Amino acid sequence: MNVAKHGVGGVALWIGGLTVGLVAVGYVVVGCDRLLARKLTSPRASRGPRPTDDPAPGS
Repeated sequence: MNVAKHGVGGVALWIGGLTVGLVAVGYVVVGCDRLLARKLTSPRASRGPRPTDDPAPGS
């Protein structure tokens, strides 16, 4: 990023492009994390106990 070679506008475009690209990668990583967390979390862990979950029914 040489200002003398590329000019202020060229360097600003590079910085802007890199910023947009890295923010996009961050959103992809967060999206993958949330998707994997949703798929790998047990459905039983997210809901409360049901009447049939009683270990000793009738006691």
